[in-house]
Amino acid sequence: MTKMMMRTKGLVTRVVLLCAAAVAAVVVARALTARSLQMHPEACKKTDLDYLEATEERIETLRAMIQQRSISFRQRHGNATGHARVREVLQERFPLIHHQDSPVQREVLAEYSLLYRFPGKDESLKPALLCGHIDVVPIANPDAWEHEPFDAGIHDGYIYGRGALDDKTRVTAMMEAVEFLLASKGFDYRPQRTLLFAFGHDEEVNGVEGASVISAELVRRGWYPEFLLDEGLPIYTDVLGIDRPVALIGTSEKGYLTVRVQVHMDHDGAGHSSRPPKEQAVAILSRALTRLHENPHPAHINGALFDMITHLAPEMPFLKRIIMCNLWLFAPIAKLFVSLKSDSDALQRTTTALTVIEGGVKENVLPHTVSALVNHRISPGETVADVVARDITIIADARVSVEIVHSVEPLPTSSCETRGFKVLERSIRQIWPDYYVAPALMIAGTDTKHYVNLTPNLYRFMPVVMGPTDTPRLHGPNERISVDAYEKVLNFYIHLLHNIDTFNPHDVHHHELGDL
Repeated sequence: MTKMMMRTKGLVTRVVLLCAAAVAAVVVARALTARSLQMHPEACKKTDLDYLEATEERIETLRAMIQQRSISFRQRHGNATGHARVREVLQERFPLIHHQDSPVQREVLAEYSLLYRFPGKDESLKPALLCGHIDVVPIANPDAWEHEPFDAGIHDGYIYGRGALDDKTRVTAMMEAVEFLLASKGFDYRPQRTLLFAFGHDEEVNGVEGASVISAELVRRGWYPEFLLDEGLPIYTDVLGIDRPVALIGTSEKGYLTVRVQVHMDHDGAGHSSRPPKEQAVAILSRALTRLHENPHPAHINGALFDMITHLAPEMPFLKRIIMCNLWLFAPIAKLFVSLKSDSDALQRTTTALTVIEGGVKENVLPHTVSALVNHRISPGETVADVVARDITIIADARVSVEIVHSVEPLPTSSCETRGFKVLERSIRQIWPDYYVAPALMIAGTDTKHYVNLTPNLYRFMPVVMGPTDTPRLHGPNERISVDAYEKVLNFYIHLLHNIDTFNPHDVHHHELGDL
């Protein structure tokens, strides 16, 4: 019996070792054979006939846009004068687009939002929709700015000003690309397919008057685009430890939820602080908020994050490649790796931020009612109802109420295999041939949510390289863009318009699709 048990144990050991060796072989093989998914089109050169230089005139146009105080303070409360002045600047600085004989048609919607239509030759082709916004956020801390936020001054090669990144650079560059086409090809020129440019005036306060109205008008006219490109993720210098910048195209967008967490006490729980009860409203609320903070949502590698890792895994160092090419085995390790930085951790889970506390009125008075605002950014795959229910479960206190203040459901994930995505990818690689491109999850909100009913192909991208010190400038002090960076933005859009017209992914040679 003992010999039999020993033989059985040895056999089991050998089987386990063989299985482990087989798994190791599969893991290594998947990492070794991972094929690059990066395109390799011919790079843009300064000698190209369609190369756009950041001339003094073009720089002055961007400065004129930034100098307009088109601030959105809250919903339906913006600087009307600033919004109107942006429209006037566009008309003054782009005379060909606004010429009476121009093929480009402009409409003003909702008083300040703009819709441009450049009709194409082939009406059977769906149009392309390029979106942006002309409004900016207020200046929260003027003293923190090194230069006046609406002077658009140039200092050490950078243009400083509110809107330099979000979003007047993109709007201006799109108009420059169209103006260039009209100047070089004449008013008889027509793109192959119709181009639509939609510029909302209240994106910074949820776009309820701007993009929402534009979207409804597009539906009314039956103008359903092949794909949409809106503001979005930039080219980050540090993505998952990769050795070069990565251009991230947002293929999905997190939802938004703000809840009011509130405690209301009767007279026995309030009153003079010299006779404090054992249970106090502030203490009850504090415990509830602590529970929410200390119980983060679970991490998931799916959707846009899974697509991003799939695109970038072949470009990673070998040890990381082994992990990222074998998520079926190493998902827990991958989640831990992604969680090391808060920026990347937000890609894999619904986040919880405790943002506002409201309560007492005097230092010696116990308040009857105290409350807090908690902001969640909801990952695709979850819903507003899911998050509210989880909050209530985590708090686990009937004395604490949870009320929805504002909510937007997560947006669907768009495919990274469509012609629209490939057009964007090709355009990026032509301007930044040494940088990688990957789909990703947009963790902030955009006007894209208003266009969901128009097309399943929704993409978000900001054609600007940004490092760790640049990100705080978005909505923060010292927002800026370099003159050199703006020149690349200009050329991205002229290449984008060309690729929208001509690119056919089925005609691409194998060497453009990466190393086979």
